[in-house]
Amino acid sequence: MTISKNQIKSDANNNSYKSGVSPEMNTNMKFVPYTFVDAVAHLISKEDVEVFLALSNNLWSSVAQKHERRIDLELDVVLTDDGLTLKAEEAEGIGRFLDGPYCRYARITECYLDDQRTSDTVVDPKMLQKFYTIASRTPILGLDLVYQYDAKASVKNIAFWWKLPVKKLTVSVGSSTEIIKYHFFENELLEQVEVWSAVFCYDFMKQLVESFRKGEMQKMHSTDKQIKQLEKIGFQKSLSRGYELTIEKIQNGKPKKIRFFTERE
Repeated sequence: MTISKNQIKSDANNNSYKSGVSPEMNTNMKFVPYTFVDAVAHLISKEDVEVFLALSNNLWSSVAQKHERRIDLELDVVLTDDGLTLKAEEAEGIGRFLDGPYCRYARITECYLDDQRTSDTVVDPKMLQKFYTIASRTPILGLDLVYQYDAKASVKNIAFWWKLPVKKLTVSVGSSTEIIKYHFFENELLEQVEVWSAVFCYDFMKQLVESFRKGEMQKMHSTDKQIKQLEKIGFQKSLSRGYELTIEKIQNGKPKKIRFFTERE
């Protein structure tokens, strides 16, 4: 949902309200509790929260000011010979996430599962446990398995991370089948699957689509088919010049829809 500041209007009494919403309805918003306003702010992007600042209502403006301090974190979960380490795109990101006064407004925009055979700074166990506690209640938008060199080790040693519910899964041919299977059939939040693969992209994508449709993981059959032949199995060219296909089905008694796509041409 995107709201433009141009949609914010004012009435004769200089009360602000969204275009298409009557001033009377805006007046009623004065009686909305804080918990509701805060919950709405959590559901929309950091950029859209800024629109609340244009409203004359003090409650909505106050909530917006807090959410403007939201922390958006890209996180590398790295499995090394010596243990587990966490890396953030910004050097101070993890510290702000753990100890900052606005950690409850944090978002992990992308979580990368990575394997390295070299030593690195291992996170202190107490700090890691604190991070687990916060991460378990923090929205995580995407999980990336592309740099997962040792899939078996990842499945065994960092299950906490790959079992977190995410809306988007990014995978390649070498990604763990067990992790993909878990998100296909147990993660109710999953909405998008991106394939990032230079080789066997057609074969891998076909395997994923058939697995989701049939309700169980299928084997990948290697062929010499090019990526453009995805159109023959229902894919369409996307605006980014890649390919995409949305599949809807009933899963566990509930409607389920996943968009499969690749940015490769």
